[in-house]
Formats: sequence, C-alpha cells, structure tokens
Amino acid sequence: MIELHAIATANGTKTSIMLEECGLEYEIKHLDMAGGVHKSDEYLAMNPVGKMRVIIDHDGAGGKPVTVLETLAIAVYCCDKSGKMMPGNAAARASGCAA
Repeated sequence: MIELHAIATANGTKTSIMLEECGLEYEIKHLDMAGGVHKSDEYLAMNPVGKMRVIIDHDGAGGKPVTVLETLAIAVYCCDKSGKMMPGNAAARASGCAA
C-alpha cells in the first residue's frame, strides 16, 4: 500500500491522478498545513525539504519501504512500479517510442 501525504492543491491532485492512472493501491493522508504539520519532526523525517507531496510505498523494492517526494519524481516512480504510461528503458523514453 502506498501512502500519499498531500493537500488539495493542483500538485497534490496530479499525484493522486498518477496513482489512479497507474492502477496503484494508495490511501491519502491529508496534511494540515495551517497547523504546521509540514514543519513537524515526524514530517521532516519523511521529507527534509518540508514540502507537500510525499509518497511512502510500503511494498518497495525488496519489500522495504520507499519514500519519494516531489511531483515528477513520484510520477516516474509510479510509472516504473506499474510498468504503465512510460517506456521501460532510457533510450525509448528519450525518443518517445515504446521499446
């Protein structure tokens, strides 16, 4: 199961759409920005930058949790994990062709 830590912003929505499109099982953990949760020690341990949009994949490589932050990095991770929406090798991605 993937945990999505986000707020209802455009980037938070993009991340949840990516998870949906890739068919990955996830749950949303809404963040209380006004309450300063993004500045808490617990949140900063997940994301030292303190920005929104963090996923924790509890079924990461080797069965170990993987933490990914930032919208584009999360999108690439979702594509890699699901095998959907992006060619699997760098040359095909660069040319825009599936290989």
